[in-house]
Amino acid sequence: MTKLPFLDHLKALRLHLIRIFLLFFAILIFVFYYLEPWISWLKRPLTQSTSLIAIEVFEVIMTNLKIGFLTTLILVFPYALFEVWKFLKPGLMPKEIKFVKNLMISATILFYIGIVVGFYFLVPVFLDSALGLAKQYTTVQLTYNNYFNSIIMLTMIFGLVFETPVILAILILLEIVSVKTIQKNRRILIVVCFILGAFLSPPDVVSQILISLPLWALIEVSLLFLSRLEKNRK
Repeated sequence: MTKLPFLDHLKALRLHLIRIFLLFFAILIFVFYYLEPWISWLKRPLTQSTSLIAIEVFEVIMTNLKIGFLTTLILVFPYALFEVWKFLKPGLMPKEIKFVKNLMISATILFYIGIVVGFYFLVPVFLDSALGLAKQYTTVQLTYNNYFNSIIMLTMIFGLVFETPVILAILILLEIVSVKTIQKNRRILIVVCFILGAFLSPPDVVSQILISLPLWALIEVSLLFLSRLEKNRK
């Protein structure tokens, strides 16, 4: 662990931020250059009978800008974490270096897995359920902004849900909770998973189960690995 004057820390932080912003703008240009085929790809969960409409003058432009910036942020995310890691590393102890490094790698991988699973699994199920329910009562027309806001929200939610193992690992390693405590309160955990599933999904039982069960399974698998980690520490 090395100690640097405060101004040196600021200079180092400035260099890291500059590199992140330079990469951000380079990727942003690339994303906007290929924005049309990317948006066509994002429309794949829609059925052929469902079309998108725009009801505001700047709706398509503003939504495309949002998609471009968010896509760029997701692509830059690993490099930004790497720069944060390089900034923090000199001030960490050897044990802390290993912990923070593994934490960042795990968080990144799980976040991307969650996004992929959310887009290919969650979004189609939600669209079928929500549109099927709505069509029982009225004619459904999706607006351009509403559709992309919905898929962005759903995929980001699943990306964050997949961060559950990382959150549990932090809580356990900081000794805020233990694996045994969580396992003893498994019934409460199951109820919480189904409450979250009901909150995040459309109002039908199938969608709620499809959200709740993967979340519960993810936590159970995490507890198996974390219990071994806890035993190794002792």
